[in-house]
Amino acid sequence: MLAQSKPVMVETVLSMQHLIEVKELDTVELALNVTLPSTSGATNMITVTATSQADSEIKASTAVQIVALENIITPPEGWVSNITIGPESSLSGGIATGTVIVSGNIENVDFRGGTLSGLNEAGEIQGTLGGTIFNNSKVRGSIQDVLLAPNTSITGGILKKTIIGDSLEPALLEDLTVMSGSNLDNVIIGPNVEIAKNVTLGTGVEFVLPGVGINKDGKMISSQTGFLNRIRIKNQRHANGVKLTTVQVEELQIEEQLFVDTKHVGQSAEILIVAYHKTVTKTTSYMRVGKNWKVWNGEIARLEAATPYEALAERMTIPIFEGDLSGLPGDFTVYSGYRLETEQSIVFNGESPLKFAVKSKE
Repeated sequence: MLAQSKPVMVETVLSMQHLIEVKELDTVELALNVTLPSTSGATNMITVTATSQADSEIKASTAVQIVALENIITPPEGWVSNITIGPESSLSGGIATGTVIVSGNIENVDFRGGTLSGLNEAGEIQGTLGGTIFNNSKVRGSIQDVLLAPNTSITGGILKKTIIGDSLEPALLEDLTVMSGSNLDNVIIGPNVEIAKNVTLGTGVEFVLPGVGINKDGKMISSQTGFLNRIRIKNQRHANGVKLTTVQVEELQIEEQLFVDTKHVGQSAEILIVAYHKTVTKTTSYMRVGKNWKVWNGEIARLEAATPYEALAERMTIPIFEGDLSGLPGDFTVYSGYRLETEQSIVFNGESPLKFAVKSKE
């Protein structure tokens, strides 16, 4: 016999029967048609009770919680065209063409249409893009007026109007053009991004900057590896060159993101990290060896590795420091990069080192 909680309409697929007989030690599949609440996230409980015909006092029950989830759209055959994504809906994966209007969420999509916009009818930006977004439009289609989820990446095509990323984990832009009159906030300008005139670079915009190289003979060589400095304190992102208090640096996290030169991807290398600490009276040079820091005399031949890598990846994050620096006031300049095993050449952030200062206690 079937029991149900009041908020949920339930009927068995045996529409004219309310009693289902189950033989001893047997099982039966019970299918239910359920009308869910219209509000996303709302829940109802369905209880199924089995009663012994021989003894009505013998019962066994089980409860199933039903949750009304967002409408998640999976494109049929991988394609959607001229679609509107509502505030409580999501599009995940596939290829989108034509005009795409989003007030909900889109993630991991290959856009090949004319316009992808996150602007609703009221003129508010509601649509959010996430994951990996490609713009492979052949008709100069644009992505415009969108919010970007943490760690989103957009590759290719055209960006227009207002693009707003996450303040702690900004979106990465690569191989694209930002049109004149656009406004960017909380994004990383990565490799091969063309920014037109009259583009407003707002809060939290950072740039991947080119590194430099030194060959085994000590001569400067060109490099296509890009570097991005990352300074974090208690879920807050800080710009390179920031001045911090001793209280702030009690929980300091420093990283360097590498966009490795395609010629070096897959090669064996050693990660190198050097830090200069300058106070009023002296400057001390350190190198990171494993998880420890050692004083370095400045000679390249005596520069030890922080971490060996069998194969460099296309994208890498180098952890530099995490902990408390409140006992070391002064100015810090940090260089990081890698030394190729075969060539013994060094590629590092020589023109854009990571810099910050720790203020003395007053």
